[in-house]
Amino acid sequence: MLTLRRHLINYSEKEDKNLFVHFYLDTEDDSYFSSWDRFFRQELIIKKPWIGQVDKDRNEFKVMRTRTGLFKTGISTLEVHGKLTKDKKIEIKIRPGWYAALSLLLTTFFLATIVYNYFNDIFGWLFLLGFLALQMLLMILDLRKTEEIIIDYIDRIRNIGLQQRFVDKENFEP
Repeated sequence: MLTLRRHLINYSEKEDKNLFVHFYLDTEDDSYFSSWDRFFRQELIIKKPWIGQVDKDRNEFKVMRTRTGLFKTGISTLEVHGKLTKDKKIEIKIRPGWYAALSLLLTTFFLATIVYNYFNDIFGWLFLLGFLALQMLLMILDLRKTEEIIIDYIDRIRNIGLQQRFVDKENFEP
């Protein structure tokens, strides 16, 4: 799939040793029946900031941002793939989900068919182009927000680790 943004973040054993554990704890599991499971537990709003899969043993994650939209109940259409590379860097790739690309293509085809058959004038085609521009604008806004939140989240986890080390040094008595 198409990678929209790619980041390489330096990985430090001291600062980032619990990074993937924090991702695991802050991620709602996304499996085939997890939506139905949340529905039957009457949890329609996901309280965790991420939904997806995190493999803390292999140091990889594939998550999507939650709390999007007008009422903060939606899920982002962009997937964030992250893994620890061999040269001790965290590689983060932001990609559109398969359903985002599919819906963009199908919506375009459906509207183009309607415009061609019923509204084959300049206003119909301008409406189609305006709708496509709006979809692309919303994806760009989602990309910027997802990128900002993932970088901020990693920085927050690093600061928690630094604060924990300073607390441990203050309470240390030889």
